[in-house]
Amino acid sequence: MEKLPFTPSLLHTPNCPNQTFSLFLNMTRSDVWPSKVTFASVLASCGVASQLLLSKQSSLIDVYAKCGVMIDTRRMFHEIPQPNVVTWNLIV
Repeated sequence: MEKLPFTPSLLHTPNCPNQTFSLFLNMTRSDVWPSKVTFASVLASCGVASQLLLSKQSSLIDVYAKCGVMIDTRRMFHEIPQPNVVTWNLIV
């Protein structure tokens, strides 16, 4: 059976990367061939997902530091693969 082309206009939903990933998986499991636009949407969602994770980690670092729990502050900081200026400022 030949795969059908698919170009979803709503595949990428801002701030909801899990929904995008779920739609993409369902699409490919249904023998629907992803287009260039589909891949671009999924890649954009990957960026959102990584920003979301970094935001969560930064928030935890901030809370731990404000509560004086420096062991957990440092532990959370060291779990970030590539700390940025924001996370460095939080740890200082």
